[in-house]
Amino acid sequence: MKSIIIVGDGMSDRPIARLGAKTPLMVAQKPNIDRIAREGRVGLFKSIPNGQPPESDVANLSILGYDPQNRFRDGRSSRHRAWASTSALTMLHFDAI
Repeated sequence: MKSIIIVGDGMSDRPIARLGAKTPLMVAQKPNIDRIAREGRVGLFKSIPNGQPPESDVANLSILGYDPQNRFRDGRSSRHRAWASTSALTMLHFDAI
């Protein structure tokens, strides 16, 4: 069985009164995301382990099955250093220049 994990990193928001107490994501035109949610399996997952900072890199490592505390003990800078050393991120960096 093949699976796709879609991580809505940064998509959370708070309801806004002028949007009828809905979030921007709730009122956005997003037919593909709506279809995936309607036809797929949707659930909640605690992606930030206790004692870890609520940051994207911690959550993404956790989602992929890694323990962020055991992988990078000395904070976010070591994670950035590790990722910056990969060729894929180096190529992305040069493409953005």
